[in-house]
Formats: sequence, structure tokens, C-alpha cells
Amino acid sequence: MLPSRYRTEIRTGRDIDVEVWLAADQTLDRPVLIRQLDPTASSHRRHEFLRSVRQAASISHTHLIDVYAADQANDIAYAVLEWSGGMTIADRLEARIPMDNKEFLPNAAGLAEALDALHEKGYVHGGVDTTSIFYATAHPAKLGCFGRPAAGVTPRDDVVALAGVLQAAAGDAGSWDDDIGPHISAILDGARAGEMSAFELAEALHTAPGPSPSPPPAQNWTWRWIGPGGILVAVAVAAGILALLTQRGDESPFRVPETSTTITTIQQTTTTPPIVGQEVAVTEVSVYDPLGDGAEFDQRLPQLIDDDLGTGWRTERYFNPLSRIKAGVGIVLGVNGNPSIVSIVGSPGTSTQMRWTPTAIAPESPDDWEIVAEVVLSEGENRVDLGDREGGLWLLWITEV
Repeated sequence: MLPSRYRTEIRTGRDIDVEVWLAADQTLDRPVLIRQLDPTASSHRRHEFLRSVRQAASISHTHLIDVYAADQANDIAYAVLEWSGGMTIADRLEARIPMDNKEFLPNAAGLAEALDALHEKGYVHGGVDTTSIFYATAHPAKLGCFGRPAAGVTPRDDVVALAGVLQAAAGDAGSWDDDIGPHISAILDGARAGEMSAFELAEALHTAPGPSPSPPPAQNWTWRWIGPGGILVAVAVAAGILALLTQRGDESPFRVPETSTTITTIQQTTTTPPIVGQEVAVTEVSVYDPLGDGAEFDQRLPQLIDDDLGTGWRTERYFNPLSRIKAGVGIVLGVNGNPSIVSIVGSPGTSTQMRWTPTAIAPESPDDWEIVAEVVLSEGENRVDLGDREGGLWLLWITEV
């Protein structure tokens, strides 16, 4: 039995011989991750599990999952760890979402440093793979899953395994600049061949050339307008204007409770029944996440207006209902007119609001937007009356997915 301060909420998976739970630390009022060894495990395995977890607990590093407790009760060993909120690299690969190029090198070098910190003390991880590294955009990637069986694993084996994970996380080499991709590939190839220690891998990644930083986003919007009766062109594709799709995972330890929302490409030609008005278009889009970390796959935003229905934008995955994490997340829309109707097609049950501000800059607080309409999506097209408003910005605000 676990100490009474921990209330298990969701069994999120099994990691070899370890049950994994999302739980609540009722004393400190925070979510935690519980890793509980199988009750049938031998005393030797219990000792090995606790030793590995306690070794990790002795090291504080940005790229290591924090360990809060490691003990046993009634001959059942358990560990209480930080709940990172991040999806695993394995989850990202399954969803075909490589690590962002600009975040890859700092995280890759940081993970190698974290591994070196373990090795420096004479410890090994013993279970580095795509399921043991957690990563959410704009947050540091973290190595976890401590306590896996590690008999016979050497520090060199850890490095080889990490290099393989990093190669997978980097995605298609063609997405890198010509002078950067081959350099990073050469480093990781060397590490996978067993030619580097964790320290050497970290140093090589720290000194590798990286992508040029993106220019800061513009602070003002440029708008064009249409006359009354036009459609907000987030609306204008056959049977699918804004497609809001709930995606849930089913196997990996942090995937059962997670949800995300996807918005497909916004096209500029109308194939739904026409509404009288001038030509309409979404001129610019921006993620609006003032209650979160401010990052929701921003690099995919151009795919909303690229006229390709095979591409789209989606939120980060959430590991609880969205309403339990924050009030919402949304997309700010700049349009070339004064829209009177928005038509949304998406997953039934998705709760949305259309909000508006007369200003040319998005307010910092969601409360400073006027709520124009609310709709829980049903099957098919959901047409929403936006009334008569001139100028300003529109916000598609998602309150539950």
C-alpha cells in the first residue's frame, strides 16, 4: 500500500515490471507520477529498483525527472516522481512530430549532460529509449523511467541508446539546413558506434552549428476587411472548415489521459453554400495560450493557411481534461473583413467560443475578449452567428476537447 498522502487517479501503463500511475500528492497538492514495482518481484529486484531510483534522486539536473520518494511498503517497492506533463519521444514519433529543429540541440546536449551526471557518480540508467524521455514544446526534455532492469548495461550502452533516440527525435535530415544536418548526423553516428562518452557527446552537441534564431513575431497585425454578410474564412472548405479532432493515445505511460485538438488547413475558396459578401480570407493566425506555456506547435501555424488539407495545426497533448488544466487555448484570427458567420466542423462534444476584441493587438487576458457565441460542436457543420462587429481580432477559444 502507498502512503495515504498519495491518491492514485489514473493507471497510465506498465513499464516492463513496473505499474505506472498518475496520482495526487494530497499533502503538497500537486500531481505526481507513481512507479510501483510488481508485487511478485523478488527481493533482489526490489533492491535493484530502489537503488536505481535513489541513485537518480541524488542528482539534480534540468534534464532528469525529479525523484520525490523511493521506498517499499508490504514488500512492494515504489517511487514517487515529478509529473512532467510531457509526451514521450515515442509518442511524438508515433504522431509523426519530430522535435523542433531550434529546440533539438539544447535538449540533445542537455540529455547527454544528464546521462554524464549519472555516469560521473558511477551509475548507469540502463533503460534509455524513446519511452524514457519526456518532452513538451518550450520545456526541457527529461530522462526518466528510473528503476528499469539494467543488468550488464554499461555507460557506453547508455550513450549508444541515447544517440539512437536523438537520431529518431531529430526527424528527417532533409528538414535541416545543408550545413547543419550532416554535422549533427556525424556526431550521432559516432555516438551510436560507441566512440563517445556521455560527456563527449554533450560537448560535441553544444559546439555543433544550430539553426538561425527566428525573428521575433510582429507585435501588430495587418488587416483587410469584407462587407457585412461575408463568412469568416476559417470556414470555407467543403464539409470541413475548422476541423477539431480529439486525439487520444492508448499504450504509452502518459498517453491514456491525454487529449489534443487539431485544426486543419484553412482554405481560401468557398465550397459551402455561398453567403453574399466580398471575398474573404484569414490573413494571419497566432496561437493564444496566455494560461499555459505560450507554445502550442507554433511552427505549424502556416499550415492553417497553406491550402493543403493534408496539413494542419494541433495543440500539445494534455494529460487531463483541458478544463482541469486551464480555462482554454485558442487561435487568434486576422481576417480581411467584418465576418457575420463562422462555420465550424469538428469532433462532437468539443466546446468552443468565438470571442472578439476591437483592438488590433490581442489582449493578454482571455477575460478581456468579448464572448460573442458559444457552441458545443455536433455532427456536421456548426454555423455560428457573429453579429455585427467592425474591425478588431477574432479568437477561436477551445474550452474542452
